This record gives sequence, structure tokens and C-alpha cells, in this order.
Amino acid sequence: MPSSTLRPLFRGLALAAVALVAACGGDSGGPSSPSNPDPIPSPTPEPPPPGPVSGMEGRAIFGLTCANQLVLFGSGNPEELQRQVQITGMSAGSVMVGIEFRGPDLYGVGTDSRVYTVDTLTGAATAVGGAFSPALTGEHFGMAYDAGYDVLHVGSVESNQSLEVNPTTGTVTAARPELAYAAGDEHEVPTPRWRPKPTTARRCTVWRATRTRW
Repeated sequence: MPSSTLRPLFRGLALAAVALVAACGGDSGGPSSPSNPDPIPSPTPEPPPPGPVSGMEGRAIFGLTCANQLVLFGSGNPEELQRQVQITGMSAGSVMVGIEFRGPDLYGVGTDSRVYTVDTLTGAATAVGGAFSPALTGEHFGMAYDAGYDVLHVGSVESNQSLEVNPTTGTVTAARPELAYAAGDEHEVPTPRWRPKPTTARRCTVWRATRTRW
């Protein structure tokens, strides 16, 4: 099995990263009119109301930032963030490693090896059960929901760990065999993992989940 088959979990990351660039910018307020000697200070802008965003184009995509924020943007205009909220409610020092929708609900898995539901409007995370075992091993992870078996699949890039997690109880239902190349594959000797170049600084992985309604 060529290494290219390991990449589907991370497709769309470049798209999310493009949108996150927009989050680094800021709006500059216009100057007061010189004809008004005593201008009235402009009030603090109100945050956008929750719910559908009129400026979104295409499918709604939710992503994670390296600062543990939940962002929303459209597939047709990813350069414009429609929403950006801090994820709260996780155990101290923990961050999300992946998110995925289970029906209308957004689920996430944290570095504390716990399953969470995440409010897409406020970013509030609610734990589902305690920490699962075996715990997560690695730095970068892929996550997907299997509706047929109603399980969350969580895989590690560095350790090749592959877990099936029950989204209702937050427990591991199966620790799958580690990812490996098929016997006789030309890449059979190396382990199937992504390795950054030694001269490249470590980058934060951005994960995304899509849905048609928000």
C-alpha cells in the first residue's frame, strides 16, 4: 500500500489553513470626521448573532486552530472566517486533536484522551465519560465517524495507533492493529507515518469537519 493512501485523513487541511490566515488580520476603524470637533466615540461592535451566516458560500466547514479555537468558514470563500470561538470546558492543559460530526452533533477528542461534544456556536465542550484507555499516543491525529457501526475512529500519525471509540460512553471499543504496509509492498520496511523534514519547524495540524446545516 503506497504512502499516498495514508493521506485522505488530512485532505482539506490546506483549505482550513488558508482560512486561518484571515484570522490573523484585523479591521481598522475609520478616522473621525474633522468637521465634528467633539465626535461621539463609536460603540464596541456587537458580535455576530449565532446561527446561519449570510456571507458564507458553499458548504459549512468547521476547523480547529493551534490555539484550540473552533472556526467556521464556507468552502466557497474559505478566506473569510464566519465565526471564531475559543473551545472551553476541557480539562486543564488539554486541546482538541480532532473533530467530526455525528449526525447534527459535533464531537471532539482531546489530548486528555476524552471524548467531548462541542457547541458549534459557543465552543463549549462537554465531556462524555472519563478518559479512555488505551490513551492517545502521538502528536498528530486523524478522526472520522463511522455511522454504520456508530463509532469514532481515531488514528495517530506518529505511533500508527488506531482506536474505535464509542461516542455515547466515551470508551474504547476496540484497539485496532497498528497501521502497516501490506506484505510485499515496496515500502514495507518503513512504518507508514508522516515524517517532517529535519530542517522544517514543527507545524500545527488543522482538522476540519463539514456539514450542510449549522
